[in-house]
Amino acid sequence: MPYDKNSFKETLKQVYKSKCQENRRILKKQIEDGSFSKDKALNKKIDNFCKKHNFDKNTVIKELKTNEIIQAFFAKDPTRQNIYEKVAGKIIQNINGVENFKNLPNNSLYLIGGVVINEKEKTQRGFRSKTKTIDFKWRYAGKIFYASHKYTRQEGGNQDNQYDNLKAFIAEANESTKKDEYFIAIADGAYYQKKRKINALKAEANKSKGVYACTTDELEQLLLDIKKKSNNA
Repeated sequence: MPYDKNSFKETLKQVYKSKCQENRRILKKQIEDGSFSKDKALNKKIDNFCKKHNFDKNTVIKELKTNEIIQAFFAKDPTRQNIYEKVAGKIIQNINGVENFKNLPNNSLYLIGGVVINEKEKTQRGFRSKTKTIDFKWRYAGKIFYASHKYTRQEGGNQDNQYDNLKAFIAEANESTKKDEYFIAIADGAYYQKKRKINALKAEANKSKGVYACTTDELEQLLLDIKKKSNNA
């Protein structure tokens, strides 16, 4: 997949288009070799479509072999495949000086009270609602960085929850006492530009504790500023 480290938005467009094409190819192969019968989600989608429009399933399957428009409708939606986090992760990984980058699996590392813990420690300590998951981890200029990433387009419902999650991540990170660990809330998407929500996140981050908020596009310059400040300390 193509990546442009200088623009999250443009990179996302490229990757989304590429992923759509890939998903259509995968779907077509599933139909041709018959493996679609083992895909419960796909079969449910086809069954519901046939029931809603009173179509014969075999007719729809036949169309799926050659009709690209029908294939596009039934292929997996890239937005449900963690595409935003993958794009941000690849851009970060390509920043000059970033080392040992890890796009962490879900529920791999958590942050509470400024302390990073793993799943086992979380269970042993009985932590629940206050723990915030960490999406990325890397080293830069001899420091360890942890980041939580959210991509949010519009206001309301789950989108507001994502904003609240970043605020909670910052609040937990602000309690950190380790000088060699940095925490960054990465907020991408139009939602954070409206009503200057990205500025609100930046204002809540305690920079003296190594806590910051930014977009993916702002991250490279932020890392350079942190490095410069660290060298002058």
